[in-house]
Amino acid sequence: MGAEPKARLYQGPTTRRFAPRTHPPTPPLQGGEIESFQISVFPTNRISMTDDQRFGLSRHVTLPGPLRLDGGVLLSPVDIAYETYGTLAPDGSNAVLICHALTGDQYVASDHPITGKPGWWTRMVGPGKPIDPARHFIVCANVLGSCMGSSGPATINLATGCPAAMSFPVITIRDMVRAQAMLLDHLGVRTVTLVGGSMGGMQALSWAATFPDRVTKAV
Repeated sequence: MGAEPKARLYQGPTTRRFAPRTHPPTPPLQGGEIESFQISVFPTNRISMTDDQRFGLSRHVTLPGPLRLDGGVLLSPVDIAYETYGTLAPDGSNAVLICHALTGDQYVASDHPITGKPGWWTRMVGPGKPIDPARHFIVCANVLGSCMGSSGPATINLATGCPAAMSFPVITIRDMVRAQAMLLDHLGVRTVTLVGGSMGGMQALSWAATFPDRVTKAV
């Protein structure tokens, strides 16, 4: 067999480098103060979090990568926008990753910041619901290649100052899954239950095929 083709490092046209997205800094917590959120899906419950900024609503992380794409490109860095609900168990056994559909996003159970509409799966996620933040540590990440905060065509190219648009690499379902695995590593999650419908279901199946030792269930 011939030698494996060399991967190309994708950093945008010309200079091939993308600027990480910037977000307003979160005000520092005072001693003993607990950051809390009130969202519509939990009308009688407050989601309390420690000062660990990895967890909560409207989170964003820039991971150094590189992420090897199925098309042979190495993507670096990798931006991922996501939300978490609930608390991760000490043994990490209660993690649930919700994979959204093509027209979905990370706002699975919180109000959408642009439209103001409730989360797209409040029938399934919430107190007393099948996926309950009182029992589960829930993660929902915007997929790679989307335009809601994760690396995708809307990512700004430093060389041009414009969105990458059609010059952004082609993304596969497995590429999305590998990016999600990077996020879970960042969050300290080793094993996870996968839940998803439509394109989210494709991601759940790809998770089971790509990382069988990390998947406890795929729904």
